[in-house]
Amino acid sequence: GYFSNAANLALMEGRLDSADSFLESAREHCTEANSPRLLAVHTALRMLISFARGTTSVIAQSGEILRKLYERGGNLGGQDCVVAALWRYEHEIGSPAVANTLLDDYLRCRRREETKPEWLLRTYTATDPVWH
Repeated sequence: GYFSNAANLALMEGRLDSADSFLESAREHCTEANSPRLLAVHTALRMLISFARGTTSVIAQSGEILRKLYERGGNLGGQDCVVAALWRYEHEIGSPAVANTLLDDYLRCRRREETKPEWLLRTYTATDPVWH
């Protein structure tokens, strides 16, 4: 939706406080923000904001929540930022092979969009062998 796209753009530009603010507005103003798909997107964006800030204290809990949400809705489309956050999370916990398998499976099997992957996914996962 609007707020997650605005947060995504703010994150791309390094405006982390603005990105946080957009996600908070979504939670306050949109009842569908608590749907499993949007909850996954918002959790992923919050994780990516935390990674950008270097504050990883809440990442472990968020990573486990995001894994479960992705298992439930990974085939629904619009999951590029979710996979980017999960990929980064797997690297943070020392599981690059799991990250590679996740990305490979997503790009080959689960991703529904026919357009090229979003900037966040391409940028955060650029070092993964799947792109080379």
